[in-house]
Amino acid sequence: MRKRLLKRLLLALLLLVALTACALPLLAQQLHYPADAEALAALAPLDYTQGGDLLLTPADPAAATTGLIFYPGALVDHRAYAPLLQHLADAGWLCISVKMPCYMAFTDINAATDLMAAYPQVERWYIGGHSLGGAMAASYAAGHADELAGLVLLASYSAADLRDSDLQVCSIYGSRDTVLSKDSYAANAANLPTGSAELVLIGGNHAGFGAYGPQKGDGSAAITAAEQQLSSAEFILSFCN
Repeated sequence: MRKRLLKRLLLALLLLVALTACALPLLAQQLHYPADAEALAALAPLDYTQGGDLLLTPADPAAATTGLIFYPGALVDHRAYAPLLQHLADAGWLCISVKMPCYMAFTDINAATDLMAAYPQVERWYIGGHSLGGAMAASYAAGHADELAGLVLLASYSAADLRDSDLQVCSIYGSRDTVLSKDSYAANAANLPTGSAELVLIGGNHAGFGAYGPQKGDGSAAITAAEQQLSSAEFILSFCN
């Protein structure tokens, strides 16, 4: 009797796992923040890797010696970061915004490994991300510090200890961001290496780093998303170059 009950419970658990696995992609598709069509149209045509990752390159891709692997925020279309990354590409960087399963960066934290290997001409790689994507990028950086030049955090923080690394780390967030936990941000600031740089964008918010419209729970920005993206790119370039 007891064995039969355990067997039924196990079957029920397996069924629940299977249903969840099937439902999660559909739910993520319904809840995600799509990229703004007008923003993408302004940058068309866009290039992609075979895996569907967004690829932005300078005029001469073979000459790009600096690259950035970018992990999107939770439930955000990876293409939404095209306007921001285009500024870096215009400055000579090769940038890849990763298409994450279910729009969640924790589903493929190690995506950067194969992407870096695919572009051997790049001599200095940075990894970065927005919100959850930044936290996952930091986790990856902690285990691959010898392969990276630095880390770019947008409205994010590193829960991993990077203090003993030689990584260049820059952190940017908006003064009107009400999605980012300021307490968690402050508590984890000590995990960054000495010499890390921080920029607080006055009037910026959480969603302004991408082109995907307002985000639930976010503050109202006093600057445009385009202004936030340009200021962020200029800070990244000045610090990392």
